[in-house]
Amino acid sequence: SGGGSILCPPPVSATGISYVEFLLETIGQFAHMHIGVCDGSFDLKSGWTALSEGNSALLATYNMKKLHMGVVEDFGVVTPKKGDRLGLMIDMSKGSLEVFINDSPQGTLATDLPQPLYFCIDFGWPGQVVSIEPRDHWQMLSQCMQRFFEGLDYAATQAKMKQLFQEFDLDGSNSIDISELNTAFHTMHVYMAE
Repeated sequence: SGGGSILCPPPVSATGISYVEFLLETIGQFAHMHIGVCDGSFDLKSGWTALSEGNSALLATYNMKKLHMGVVEDFGVVTPKKGDRLGLMIDMSKGSLEVFINDSPQGTLATDLPQPLYFCIDFGWPGQVVSIEPRDHWQMLSQCMQRFFEGLDYAATQAKMKQLFQEFDLDGSNSIDISELNTAFHTMHVYMAE
C-alpha cells in the first residue's frame, strides 16, 4: 500500500562500491514513489517515512526531482516507467550516489552521504510493486561498456580497446592493475554520462 517506506537491509558497506537495482513492476495509478538512501532513523509507527528524514537522498520517480538534505532540485529528464530498472550505485571512496535507468547513467544524486546508510523505497500510491534485481555493479557496468563499443566493427573495436589500454596503463607496465581498471571504468562511465 502507499505511504510507507521500506529499508533494504543490511546497511550499505562503509567502504567500496554498493549497488542495488529495482525493477518497477507496478507503479500504481500514479508513479508517486521515491527511491534512494537514508540513515534509517525515521519512525514509521508514528507516521514518518524516509521523506521526512533530513539525511535522506531520494529520487522522485514521478517528476525526476531529487530530495537531498531537505532541498528539492531538478535531477533528470528520463522518467522511469513500469518495467524499467532503476539502479543506485554508491561509491564510498568518492562519497557519491549515482543513478541508472536501464543501465543508462543519469547522474550523481548525492555526494554527502550519511552513515549508517540504507537503500530505501518510499511508496506513495497503493498497489505499487518493486522488486530487487539480482545484479551487481559489475554486471551493470559491463552493459555500459558494451554501449561504449556499440556500432563498431571488429577492427574498430580492437583499435578502441588498444587506445583505451594505452590510455589507462598509467604506470607504463604493459598491464592494467585493479586501480587502473577502476579508473578506466569510472572514466568510461563519466564519458557516457556526459
